[in-house]
Amino acid sequence: MTSNNILALEYISILEKLNSNITPITITRKDNNYNDTNLNKSKNISSATSIRNNILENNSILNIKNYITDKTYNCLNEFLTKYNKFPYLHDFEKEIFFVLKRMSIKEISNIPDVTEGLEYKIKESVLNSIDLEDLITKIKTKRYTYARICRILVNAILGITKQDFEMSKKITPYARVLGFSKKGKTLLSKISKENKDINLITSVKKFENSCTDINLRRLLEIDILSTYLYNSALYSNTKTNKDLTLINDYNQKIIEI
Repeated sequence: MTSNNILALEYISILEKLNSNITPITITRKDNNYNDTNLNKSKNISSATSIRNNILENNSILNIKNYITDKTYNCLNEFLTKYNKFPYLHDFEKEIFFVLKRMSIKEISNIPDVTEGLEYKIKESVLNSIDLEDLITKIKTKRYTYARICRILVNAILGITKQDFEMSKKITPYARVLGFSKKGKTLLSKISKENKDINLITSVKKFENSCTDINLRRLLEIDILSTYLYNSALYSNTKTNKDLTLINDYNQKIIEI
């Protein structure tokens, strides 16, 4: 069973638990499988994985123009023109090595997804690897896939612990509003009135100043740190542009369409 099928079953399971009146519809996947890494050049249908890989390998979107919508292409082109590069995990190589070398075995064992003594292998590997790809290769096993190791590394540099992970599953999280249409703005107001246990964040600064829930504040702290780290990768590629305004949780305006 593929990962998309597993995800679909999870959706259906939740719909049943909620006694939802939503009727799920299945769509047959054609021409490109979920984990295919190469673009399907014979047809204009390719997996998201192959599209992302092509962008990262070439730092260009020219090859993928026929596989995405014009609007998506224009958004990606605008981003690339402004920032020169699409950041990905390898842009944080120095941060990952610094954090893991500084962490104790006990601290590494407290990173989500680290089990069965993997912390020892991570510590040994980070002290004997020449770069990030070498580090991931040394840690990777049949049980610990490339994707899982990447999640562990991201959790490490963000300081996310197993306690954070368990806490996030037990509380009602907030909802960050990034953008809306005129119709969506009306729906947001309705959603807010009918779901008073969900905090809708339209201003990070206001929420940060008013929120007294330590768990929600912890989740927001991780969100903000994620943006800071992402900005560090953007800035390293565009530091010659002194007029560049980087993305910021405090001043990013809600997009209205």
